[in-house]
Amino acid sequence: FTFDFHISLVHAPGAMTPSFPALDLTGQVRRQSDHPTVHIEVPLDVLAQMVPAELAMDVRALPNRPVAREDDVAEAVNMLSMAKNPVIIAGRGALAAAPSLAQIAEKTAATLFTTVGAKGLVPDDHPLHAGATLCLPAGWDYVEKADVILAVGTELAETDFWRLTLPINGKLIRVDLDPEKLVDQYPAALP
Repeated sequence: FTFDFHISLVHAPGAMTPSFPALDLTGQVRRQSDHPTVHIEVPLDVLAQMVPAELAMDVRALPNRPVAREDDVAEAVNMLSMAKNPVIIAGRGALAAAPSLAQIAEKTAATLFTTVGAKGLVPDDHPLHAGATLCLPAGWDYVEKADVILAVGTELAETDFWRLTLPINGKLIRVDLDPEKLVDQYPAALP
């Protein structure tokens, strides 16, 4: 990757507080550019420290688990049932849905990929499990040929694929708690 910005936090031995305000700079950099790549280098001694209360930021709480609309579920079932080459991508947010995802994969013959954060979601020896291999060219090629992709609990982030974008050409169904993920760089046919 080429980084548009590089921020290095330093903590001199004996200093009372590390340079936490530099973290706010990252947000400013991100807002000033369309999609800058920001690299933040943080020494381990800085990571181990408590953030002073006056520097703590508000944390955005996600809403409660939404209930899926019946017509959306019916449409997703229809899309997956009609697919010739369905794929499921499960992230860490899908861990609680492991049995259901395995059933969906089995009923639709969908290949099930996991992100690294969802390793262990299904047993490694499950016949439809492709593992956490979306960081490999073979995984990218497989997803590129899929006609329907069900993405559950995953941001579809470049850190999961080791590339800027995943080549998704098929119809995308997204299931995520964060409504912003449903309309990001991977627009869903069925959010």
